[in-house]
Amino acid sequence: MKARPVVLLTLLLCASPLTAYEIDGSKWPGGETVFYSALGGFSNRLIRWNEAVLSSLEEWSNQTDFNFVVREEYRNPCVADRFNSIDFTEDVCGSSFGSSTIAVTLSEFEQSVIGPPSISSADIVVNENKVFEIFDGPLKPFLLGTVTNPLDLRRVVLHELGHVIGLGHDDEVGAIMNSIIGDIDRLQEDDIDGANALYGGLENCQVPQVYFGSSSDSLRAGDCTVRDLMVGGDDLSFIDVRRLVLTEPI
Repeated sequence: MKARPVVLLTLLLCASPLTAYEIDGSKWPGGETVFYSALGGFSNRLIRWNEAVLSSLEEWSNQTDFNFVVREEYRNPCVADRFNSIDFTEDVCGSSFGSSTIAVTLSEFEQSVIGPPSISSADIVVNENKVFEIFDGPLKPFLLGTVTNPLDLRRVVLHELGHVIGLGHDDEVGAIMNSIIGDIDRLQEDDIDGANALYGGLENCQVPQVYFGSSSDSLRAGDCTVRDLMVGGDDLSFIDVRRLVLTEPI
């Protein structure tokens, strides 16, 4: 069984008031990770379950500064193998789902040289005891007369992938990262802004070019801070960021 230092966040099914995006600075180094998905089976409308996952991964990659490298291969999300993956499960890797819990993202972290801990792996477990379909638009009380109160798997996965990249719940404005599932079925401006803020730390700092040779500088008030660069945490230490320019091939 996979031991987890952190159970990140769950998606619930109930009513709730609608937070601009929530981030604590923990993220993937390099703004990219590999994600494995090979959900078997079809929805009642004969759409492959895995299509909902692939479409959600593509949406985060296309609309934000984060990139998912997709592998259509099965990996068990409850095995400690550092492979990021998704599956339907009867429980949360040995612990029970809450009665209203639809899905859970399980993340592991490791200490970074600077800034908050970085994300080292993240898996999604989807409650197989819930009734799912794949559809756009508002949640439906019925669908095709054969499924009662189905949940749209795609928007559930889209939400959980937000946790995978480091976003928290946002209940101040309408967003896919609202803690309660609702009629929103695509990334909203707040979701995109949150992801881009988390992975756009260099935009918070001046990055002058430097060349081979001697140069001098010092840290001083007004310089970029670790918190600015890493987008999160409480480290206000000054840090200088430089872009090295090569004028001749090595």
